[in-house]
Amino acid sequence: MAKTLMKKRWSIVISERDSFITTDRPVLLGHKCRKYGYGTPGVVITFPLSPKRTLVMDDIHDEPGNLCYPLAPQDAGAYNLAAWQNGSRFLITGRPVPEVLSEMTAWADAQVA
Repeated sequence: MAKTLMKKRWSIVISERDSFITTDRPVLLGHKCRKYGYGTPGVVITFPLSPKRTLVMDDIHDEPGNLCYPLAPQDAGAYNLAAWQNGSRFLITGRPVPEVLSEMTAWADAQVA
């Protein structure tokens, strides 16, 4: 597993405010295929480190890695919606839950429009 993860590009997405949630299943694998795993080319792995930091591991090797990237304010909903959908029992946040849910639905609505 370590060898597989070390082949990924590692980056940290940072926020100036408490933006990121976590859940009872914090490690998130994202891919467009139905079946995939950690070693599938193109899989993106995210892991919340704190309310202001999220680790992202991907295969975008033409972009610089091992850097911190600022969170675009409109993208907090995307990260949190993916985390919430991956969880099975708990959404954990230090912010009011209606505020977090509002960000997630606003992001999802913008994708449909």
